[in-house]
Amino acid sequence: MTSIKNKIENISESIQNINEILNSFSDYEQIPNIDIDLLKDKLRKVYDDINTINKIDEEPKAIIETVENNVVIEQELVEEKTIIEDDITETNDEVIEETSVVEEEIVDEYHVIEEEKEEKEEFVEVKEEIVEEIITPEPEIIKEESNIDLSGSSDVKDIIAEFKNATDLASQLQFKSIDDINNAVSINDKIGFINDIFGGDADSYVTCISKLNNTSDLNNAVNILDESQKWDKENPVHKKFIELVFRKFVK
Repeated sequence: MTSIKNKIENISESIQNINEILNSFSDYEQIPNIDIDLLKDKLRKVYDDINTINKIDEEPKAIIETVENNVVIEQELVEEKTIIEDDITETNDEVIEETSVVEEEIVDEYHVIEEEKEEKEEFVEVKEEIVEEIITPEPEIIKEESNIDLSGSSDVKDIIAEFKNATDLASQLQFKSIDDINNAVSINDKIGFINDIFGGDADSYVTCISKLNNTSDLNNAVNILDESQKWDKENPVHKKFIELVFRKFVK
């Protein structure tokens, strides 16, 4: 309001000044050009001052509107920022969740691959063992015991001779060396040995196995077998027991 009042006072003063100039003219038919130009300048200034009155009045409104608009814009920016932050947070949560799922899947796949790798390694080891056994030209088991005394007639010696003379691959694999007869006997075979060979006497079976494990060579083992029981070379149970004794002395 103070600015408008000052502006009006200036306009009034300018009008008075113009009036004074007009009253100073004595000859209206011959007004000097300089006075006319001065009047124009004064009038132009009054005109400009009058136009600025509205601008002065509207300036605070414009400032207020600008401030209000800036406040609205700031509020909108804050809201957009909040929405963006929420979206980023939600996206981060989704990414973290998806990352966790992917990590779990990768771990599971790694375990599966490791298991498959172990299975393949075991398979390769078994395959190599089988191939090694297959490509062995001739097992040493027959050569080292070639000096066994098979003279005389007994079913035990006949069975041993049959084992020694077997040269086919299946027999070579079958007669693989063992360190302890007792450990090589399955539960079912043990029951069969005790019942069919030792007449159900488990102690006799244990005593015989102990003697065979502690003897020095196959000749002594044959003597122990001949002295312990009567053997039948056609009986598959008897033949299987003697096979284990034969394998005990195969090196």
